[in-house]
Amino acid sequence: LVFAVIDALNLIFNEDEYADKVVEKVLKFDKRWGSRDRGFIAETTYEIVRWKRLYTEIADVKAPYSRPNLFRIWAVWAVLKGIELPDWKQIEPTPTRRIKGKFDELSKIRKFKESIPDWMDE
Repeated sequence: LVFAVIDALNLIFNEDEYADKVVEKVLKFDKRWGSRDRGFIAETTYEIVRWKRLYTEIADVKAPYSRPNLFRIWAVWAVLKGIELPDWKQIEPTPTRRIKGKFDELSKIRKFKESIPDWMDE
């Protein structure tokens, strides 16, 4: 399921495809996914897209996003949600305390806290 989210984020962030179309396409990848699986993929993808600026700043990654960078963004989302990270090589060096510390630090800056562009913050 996480790989489906990463594939969706790649299409949205790197290929400039619309999120709703991408989620619709990704949900058709595997017919065995139940409603909870599809819900996880859709909700996670939309949430990461909504908070992209905050998550990319915490993960310290810049566009265009490589696959390892997309896993870093997902790991930031998971840590902030309180989800225990799986023992995968893609997300092995994940500094949980640094992520939470950086989140607390960036939460004081409006453009990151609200995840909005600079021009809206002026």
